[in-house]
Formats: sequence, C-alpha cells, structure tokens
Amino acid sequence: MEEDKQFNFNKFWGSPLIEPHVVFRRNSNMYCVYCGDRADTREHCPSRAFLNKPYPTDLPTVPACKNCNNGFSADEQYTRAYINYLHEYYKNGNIDIFSSGAEVRSENADARRAVGKFIQTPCGDERLMRIFTKLAVCHAAYEVSAGYYSQENTVTITRIAYGIKPLLEVTEWQELECMEMISDEILPEIGSRAFRNIYVVEMETKSADGAGCRMPMLFMDWVDVQEGFYKYQVYFKNGQLWVKMIIRDFLYCEVVMLLDTSSKMIY
Repeated sequence: MEEDKQFNFNKFWGSPLIEPHVVFRRNSNMYCVYCGDRADTREHCPSRAFLNKPYPTDLPTVPACKNCNNGFSADEQYTRAYINYLHEYYKNGNIDIFSSGAEVRSENADARRAVGKFIQTPCGDERLMRIFTKLAVCHAAYEVSAGYYSQENTVTITRIAYGIKPLLEVTEWQELECMEMISDEILPEIGSRAFRNIYVVEMETKSADGAGCRMPMLFMDWVDVQEGFYKYQVYFKNGQLWVKMIIRDFLYCEVVMLLDTSSKMIY
C-alpha cells in the first residue's frame, strides 16, 4: 500500500532505451530531442516565454544540447511579442500597439510590424511556425515518448496550422478545446506520461436490434500547464502524431508529425 501512495504519474516508467531521449536527469547520459546529439541542458516545455509569473514550479523538462536550446531564443521572443500584440489588438482593442515604439529588442519591433501586416491580411508566419514545431517536439517527447530525433527515430512535419479565437466562430473554438477520442490501437508507449491524461468514458448507445448498451471509449484530456495561459494535448491519430496547443486562451495551434526511419526532422 505504501508503494501505491508514492506512485508518480508524472514520472517516466517506460523502456530504459527511450529514457535518455525523454528524461532530463543531471549527470546522466542524455540526447537532444531536436538533433540527437549529446544533451547537456534542460528544455522547459513549454518555454517560460509563454507563461505568466509566477511560473509553475513543476514545469516539464526534456534534454537538449546547448546549441539547439539557445538557437530558439530569438524566435521565441519574437513569437511571444507577436502573440501579445495580437492579443492587445483583438482582445483589448488597443490600437496604440502600432504607434512607433522604442523596443529594446529587435524581435519585438519585427513582431509589431508583422502583426500590423497580419491584421491587414491574415497569413502564416515562418518564425511562429518554427517555434510551434519546437514546442510540439518537446510535448511529444515528454508525453508520449515519441517525436524526438535520433538515428532510429526521425520525424517529418506534415502539417502546421494556427488561428486566433476572435477570428473563429464560438462553436469552432469549443470544438478545438474538446477532449480527443482515441483508439486503444494507438495508445502511447507503455510507461509514457500521457497515460495520466487518458480517461475511459462509457457512452450510451443502441445495438443493431435497438437494445440499449454502454460502450467504453478512450479520451485524451488537455494538460493544463497554467490556467488561462497555456495548455496542450498529444495523441496518435491516423498513423500520425498530433500536438495541439492553446496559448492565453487566445491562440490555437496544431502540429502533425509523421514518424519514420528515412528522413531527418524537418522544421
């Protein structure tokens, strides 16, 4: 009984062959989730750039090398500023964000100009998509022990899409926020952390002869990192790995990955 009380669903309980790729542990053998090289730093997933202070004390972490970890910093700052400017305009009606400002960082100035163009003609942004892909890789590695790059496990990004709440119908946003129904044929790797977010729900239905019956169904819930600021969802569907993120209850993003053994990660 005492062992049951100490069981931690946030801990990785899977194969020791996968552990070096998905678990950050100091002074241990680890590999970067982005490039597969030896890892010597930890990567918060999500990055603190997308959270509000005070930060959660138990943020998920995965291993990363210094080059990859530092290589996303400028684009993360750009993405944070981009989302903040969009939020100020659409949610708070603040048009002053387009007046010339004296930003300390060039990424903020770049984001301000890009948001101005987006409001005129909504379009995709490569720097945002690079960071959304980066976040998706981290979430996938942490939750379902997949999506990281190694010699045996490579990833191709097949879809990146995002949108903001003010430009969607209420029913569209509500549908995006629903738990995702999954199949027992595509459950995550045994021992993965995602099992803590899988729920079995009995649905009332009717059989062919019209008799009532109950059918158990599996649903993947969201991981709420910080209420109102960041949540994500990871699951397998149609032979691919899906990662969904909602930032500031305002921006929705999904990244779809094809796991294979023939090509290096593309992002």
